[in-house]
Amino acid sequence: MKTWQKYVGVVGVVLFFTCALLIQFPIGRVEIDQFLTGYFMGFITTFGSCLFWDWPAGKLTFGGADENAIGLVSVVPFVALTALASLYTAIAIMLIRDPLVLFSITLSGVIVQQGFYPLIKLNPIARA
Repeated sequence: MKTWQKYVGVVGVVLFFTCALLIQFPIGRVEIDQFLTGYFMGFITTFGSCLFWDWPAGKLTFGGADENAIGLVSVVPFVALTALASLYTAIAIMLIRDPLVLFSITLSGVIVQQGFYPLIKLNPIARA
């Protein structure tokens, strides 16, 4: 993993949590609110897609979901959140068509794919 990918991953996560905090309070400028919402939902959608891509390949188990029902229950909120974020992303792409929203969704997707997800895969706990 390259050094710039680590920085992109860390900055992307900081921006994600900043968006999560700022979404709760409307700033007043529609453009900023749309950018924050698009980045937040795009981040969740891309991260969920990365995890679901690794799940069938056997690289990922969701909290012991293969062994018992408690692990399966831990997957349900994650699946619901990813489904809602994916629905928002699909609606934003098909109906909103605001370039700023589409840019923020694309930006978050690139940040997750190039920085955040490879950073998580380096973690020895995630590989166990």
